[in-house]
Amino acid sequence: MLKVQPKIEVDELFKLEVLRLLRAKYDEERVGIHATDLLWPRQTVFRKIKGSKVSERDVVFYVLGTGEGEVVEELMGGKHEVMAVRNGVIHTIDTLIHENGGMIPVEIKTTRSSPPNVRKHYLLQLGMYCTALDVNYGRLIILYLNSGTIETYKVEYPPEVRAEIDRFEVEKRAEIERAVRSGNPLDASCVAGDPDLDWKCLTCEYWSECYGRTISFRIDFPVPLMIGRIYEGLVLREAYRAGEHGCDVKILRGGSGEIIGVEASGDVVKLVPLRRTVEDIQSKLFQGEANG
Repeated sequence: MLKVQPKIEVDELFKLEVLRLLRAKYDEERVGIHATDLLWPRQTVFRKIKGSKVSERDVVFYVLGTGEGEVVEELMGGKHEVMAVRNGVIHTIDTLIHENGGMIPVEIKTTRSSPPNVRKHYLLQLGMYCTALDVNYGRLIILYLNSGTIETYKVEYPPEVRAEIDRFEVEKRAEIERAVRSGNPLDASCVAGDPDLDWKCLTCEYWSECYGRTISFRIDFPVPLMIGRIYEGLVLREAYRAGEHGCDVKILRGGSGEIIGVEASGDVVKLVPLRRTVEDIQSKLFQGEANG
């Protein structure tokens, strides 16, 4: 391999320009209410009232996800980024393909989770597109970035399911509009406590301003966390963070001082990072025991 020694230096001004251009693309306020807005009503209202601030981390994830999605869209050879309006909601469909004499929506998702992982909101989003187009099925493509695998599905939505989705759209659009008129995002529902959707709280810029109902939980680890391990550091960090926001958190320790569990009570929103952290650690510990 040819060894070269060019002069290299960090260029922060160029980075700022790159971020400015990318943020202009991904942070632009969208006119109207979109189908994806209905999944996270409170965050949508926060953004409409206070404006959105896309972080550097968000920009990187958007670019990665958009890149893979656009490649698949090109390969499908259909119409890309098609917009359909129903119930006053804007549906932006990744791509449409011609099948059985009609145009069928294709939803493309990228994720860093492990397969198989067909999340409920993937199915709801595709169902909204099928309802908007008045077709009874769509195609779902999931790209798993960490494992480098692809899954594809045909998802059917009977008339009664599409009718239920129709009602969902009408109700959620009205809920968002009421909260925007009142000027209070807390008038809209949040996803904290929903195991399928509250991952959105982890990167939400309005997390510290958001509140929900009071909950309690306890999680015991199958294997004690030894002092100094990275897992213990993660638990303590999120426990401290939750405590700063008024939650009561108890770190349960064994006789040697190792963490054996977590007990917490308080606001459901403020406990999302802690709960998800300890659930993830518990899952990894269980896997370790099973493999051992």
